Amino acid sequence: SLGQDGWRPHLVITDHRLGGAFNGRQLIDALRQRWGADLPAAIMTGDTEDAELRQTRTDTLRVLYKPLRPAELRQVLVQLWRAEGPLTACNITPVKILIVDDHGLVREGLQAILSRSELGAQYVEAWDAASLWSQLQQHADIDLVLMDIQLPETSGLSLLADITQRF
Repeated sequence: SLGQDGWRPHLVITDHRLGGAFNGRQLIDALRQRWGADLPAAIMTGDTEDAELRQTRTDTLRVLYKPLRPAELRQVLVQLWRAEGPLTACNITPVKILIVDDHGLVREGLQAILSRSELGAQYVEAWDAASLWSQLQQHADIDLVLMDIQLPETSGLSLLADITQRF
């Protein structure tokens, strides 16, 4: 179903050891045959001994070694998207992030930190289970949920389990 209706990935992130017929590099090569050699991609691996993998770095392909710091991942994502062209011109649909926390200051702080990524994310906020479900009904296009695990009257973990069952 990939590629239907003109859909094209803007970026691929894969593990190197996929446990099947392909490794990460082979998967990227196959995807690039379908969508073009300029498809930005990153391979994440804990294998520091693979000399061939270390040699694969280009403007549109990066190798990231685990453990990976969030700031390093953010920097690589921005660089890869810029390799495709200016961020404002590469037709990336902004990521929509739902931030769920009962403390407004925490929600604002997370949004401020994430806004530094230059990825143009949109943010939606919720503060309890009722507002979470309301936001999910109003915004069916949520890409990521960041949730406090200790919310008033319920556990964030149980809410995540409910979300995965419904969606």
